[in-house]
Amino acid sequence: MLFSTTTTLTLALASLFFASAGPEDLLSDPKAREYVGEAEIMFAEGRFADAAGMLEKAYLIEPKAELLFPWAQAEREQGHCDVAIELYGQFLESVAEGPMADAARQNIERCDGDVAVAVPADEEFVEVIDDDEPEPLDGEEL
Repeated sequence: MLFSTTTTLTLALASLFFASAGPEDLLSDPKAREYVGEAEIMFAEGRFADAAGMLEKAYLIEPKAELLFPWAQAEREQGHCDVAIELYGQFLESVAEGPMADAARQNIERCDGDVAVAVPADEEFVEVIDDDEPEPLDGEEL
């Protein structure tokens, strides 16, 4: 399976997170630990939606800020930048310093760029009114 550079970086950051704070060190609830262990496997397999779901379940059982970073990563990999930005922000409220905080800030910037590309600020919106009257085509009379 081939991964993009972004995916490879995300996998590396997630591995760093999981290695530095394994579920057994971070969480006391056995079910939450199980969910995080499953999320780690899913993340490595590129199953980001499944990983995000497992991390959310773990967080609901045991709301540790450290779970927010990999959850945000999984959301970002799916293109859910709005959700990812919110999760990174919550993570930074508790973990403001260090390499994971720096990575969260960088990923917020990446997501802000993705959102800006998806909806250009100077885009004009045109109101379309359907008055049931057909418009003539070039050179055609009705």
